[in-house]
Amino acid sequence: MQYDFQACTQRYPGMQVLLHWLSAGVILWTLLSAGYVLLFAMHTPLSQAIADFNVALTTLFIPLFVMRCWLRWTAPPRVGEPAGLARIVHLLLYGVTALVLLTGVLMMTRPIDLFGWVQIPQLLHAPEWLEGFNLLHRLSSLVLALLVAGHILAVIWHECCGRRVLRRMQINIKGWGD
Repeated sequence: MQYDFQACTQRYPGMQVLLHWLSAGVILWTLLSAGYVLLFAMHTPLSQAIADFNVALTTLFIPLFVMRCWLRWTAPPRVGEPAGLARIVHLLLYGVTALVLLTGVLMMTRPIDLFGWVQIPQLLHAPEWLEGFNLLHRLSSLVLALLVAGHILAVIWHECCGRRVLRRMQINIKGWGD
């Protein structure tokens, strides 16, 4: 089935758009800052500060991600909804993001400190489980980085081909409740 970009002019509801851009910001920040640490700042005070910030940020992001998933899967089908490869990549983005968030919590070797507001106790203590979830977290983060890069490249490609896909992802203040 051919994807009809011309028929796909319907914007997403405001809350879905807001959650998309919040997700993009959190995911891009954590992937890029973790990549920076791995390449340039391993075992420095900066690496620990970035790790602590990212743990708190992504933990606070989990309820927003759950809400985003719920809104996405309960929304009625839209005209010209992506199909084929685009649909598969979007499903993978959701699934791998969920895996990264889950393994991030399960691999913690200490309580999760949410910016000094509250601490969430460490869930697992068995070293072999912690090591396994740490490895799975790192691998799934790499897969997520590749999926995000592919997603961004696909958006750029579509925009360059005259298919204004970003127009659907603009926040429409007037139609916030749409």
